[in-house]
Amino acid sequence: MRPIMQAGKGQEGSREEAALELGNLAANSEERRVQIVKAGALQPLVMLLKERSEGGAAAIVLGLLAFNSEERRVQIIKAGALQPLVMLLKEGSERAKEWAAYALGHLHDRSVKRSMQIVNAGALQPLADLLKEGSETSKILAANALEQLCCDSEEWSAQIVEAGALQPLVMMLKEGSKGAKESAAHALGNLAADSEERSAQIYNAGALPPLANLLKEGSEKAKEWAAYALGSLADNSEQRSAQICKAGALQPLAKLLEEGSASGKEGAAFALGLLASGSEERSAQILNPGVVKPLVALLMEGSENAKSFAAVILARMAAGSKKRGKEIIKAGVLQPIVAILNECKEGPCSVKTAVALLAHLGKYDEASRAMIVNAGTLQPLAKLVIKGLNSLQDVADHALMILTGSRAEYTAQIEMVSMLEKIRVRC
Repeated sequence: MRPIMQAGKGQEGSREEAALELGNLAANSEERRVQIVKAGALQPLVMLLKERSEGGAAAIVLGLLAFNSEERRVQIIKAGALQPLVMLLKEGSERAKEWAAYALGHLHDRSVKRSMQIVNAGALQPLADLLKEGSETSKILAANALEQLCCDSEEWSAQIVEAGALQPLVMMLKEGSKGAKESAAHALGNLAADSEERSAQIYNAGALPPLANLLKEGSEKAKEWAAYALGSLADNSEQRSAQICKAGALQPLAKLLEEGSASGKEGAAFALGLLASGSEERSAQILNPGVVKPLVALLMEGSENAKSFAAVILARMAAGSKKRGKEIIKAGVLQPIVAILNECKEGPCSVKTAVALLAHLGKYDEASRAMIVNAGTLQPLAKLVIKGLNSLQDVADHALMILTGSRAEYTAQIEMVSMLEKIRVRC
């Protein structure tokens, strides 16, 4: 570990070489990363960060040391790395800026506390500037860092837009490399999420056509992030939803739902669910028999979010058509719904949407209700009425009343489940 102390003192050039040697040691070995920190490397590296001519080498080493270790991230920040890293972003060489953005991305790693520290150190504007003026790699690293930061705060998301990030992100979508397009789509999707104002700004910046093109021609990751971004743009906007459909997004979204990766399928379900709301014409285009099978598969195998998105779309399909409701039951939807109700592990969101789907499926005829009841839905529904969260109790109560068909049968189910619960407690 002789390079460690040389990284903090000595002649220019030799210190950078020593830091780069440490980087080579740290790059592919967790054991070496632990040894480097234990040997006292952090303070010399932070000292070297402050030398703008050589600080880039220290930045890349700190980024490597921050990889996959919460403890080391905290140690690096305590050693005083943030301010000199931000100064490198502002005033360093092109390579130093690139490595500083890399280090900040690894130091953040989805921590709200570190987000606040990075923002308070003044990183937002220089990261946005790097999107405009940096190398291709710098732009990707800056987009990745900003994507993480905008997840944590509405205020920071607004500041990122004010810093001028939108146009360069859209240019990355249009003209960037594969990695640049992926990073730009991810950042724009996070910026658009839950914000009508930013969604309108992103749409007006020209993001829709390149996002739609990514769905057709992008990498797996690009398709996933493009689907999420388009879903966020569609949310609560009839105009943007119509334009997304006009841009040809529906067919590639349906294909992604059927053939994409697990996260790609989730993103497609998210976007299709939002596009289907608010327009009977769009709903008819989206809610066709071809999407039922992959949606049922998501209910069986998807993440909590994927199950919730799939249940929302299927509930909309069932709500508007008795024929579609029967097709959904025929596709095997009851088994995964009963599993969600019985396990109740996917969280209240997916449980609530699954219960709402049952209510829609059961409202049309006795034959459908009989199939739903025979699948074993009544007891878990009654249990939710008795013990569920308030929001779950309401939808479960509604579904149970539809499926039992009478107040007497409804009451009998509640009483039976109450008795079973008392027996379990006594045992």
